[in-house]
Amino acid sequence: MFSLVAHFDIELAGRCLIAWPEEEKIVIETKIDNFDISIQFVPGSSSRWKKSNEKYLTKGYDQIVLKVAKDEPEAPPRATPDEHGQIDYAKNDAFYRQRSEEYVAIARCCVDRLTRFFKYRLRNPILLELNPEGSSYSIKQWTDQDGNRLHIGPFILTIKKTPGSFGEFGAKALDPDSFELLKKALTKPVETALYEEVFSDAQRAIIEDNFRRGVMELAIACEIAVKNRFFAGGSPAGAAFEYLEDKSQVRATVLNLIDKIALEAFNRSFRNEQLKNYESIDFLFRCRNKVVHRGELCYRNDKGKKININRAIITQWLDAADALVSWLKELEEKK
Repeated sequence: MFSLVAHFDIELAGRCLIAWPEEEKIVIETKIDNFDISIQFVPGSSSRWKKSNEKYLTKGYDQIVLKVAKDEPEAPPRATPDEHGQIDYAKNDAFYRQRSEEYVAIARCCVDRLTRFFKYRLRNPILLELNPEGSSYSIKQWTDQDGNRLHIGPFILTIKKTPGSFGEFGAKALDPDSFELLKKALTKPVETALYEEVFSDAQRAIIEDNFRRGVMELAIACEIAVKNRFFAGGSPAGAAFEYLEDKSQVRATVLNLIDKIALEAFNRSFRNEQLKNYESIDFLFRCRNKVVHRGELCYRNDKGKKININRAIITQWLDAADALVSWLKELEEKK
């Protein structure tokens, strides 16, 4: 058996936010099917930042070096220099061309899973998913397992670049705590829940200053996440529905579900535990109603004062929605 390695230099569509010890390389080693995968994030010249409560500096990465390796039953032909010291790689091109399709397919799969993990799990919203038909997939070079060059290719995998984010609007950075989750995500397709996709759409709309759409989609994402937690298969739907029947509430609002109904079904209340975030969700839905009914980007607070929406307010709502989703995942049905 011979370990054949295909190398790709990949420019991502947007930036992956990573908070990592400066002295350590960011390398992921995993498997997809019977292929060994190595991903190394390449440091660039982008800005770095750190909040007061964070351990590591966060930086945006938009390039990776990807290696896809597989044990082949036969050793590949090696190109040797001629009498002038020149190497003609073309004469062995047929051998590598026959094998390139499956290596490229694994590379495409890997980049897709990596992108979806950052986009949906870590909420880096302006990463674009790979277009299988529209991008160029060519292997930069082939080597053996020791890094000795066997064959070269002239191209790299490139995806059209879009503006990056600096961690605002709910975007999270990969850090050592979430590193194992990423490795696990690379071994199988990343299945995203509907609320995660809508949440990502909301982030993107907000980043593009489309606040009305952002408010609508953020409220929808919250409603989907909450109602899926209460009424999806394997959830405490029975207890919730019984409570609804007792109170004659055929239709429960999101606010009722995460407060009184959650207290009945789970013995927990988002309002009691995180009042500030609960109030933000309340204001989000008030604003959603204004957008739906009047097209106005505003809401009235508990004192009746009209509040116009700005970037700071909507960022606070994004943080509250993220906190709500995390809280929903923690819930356990009341014994």
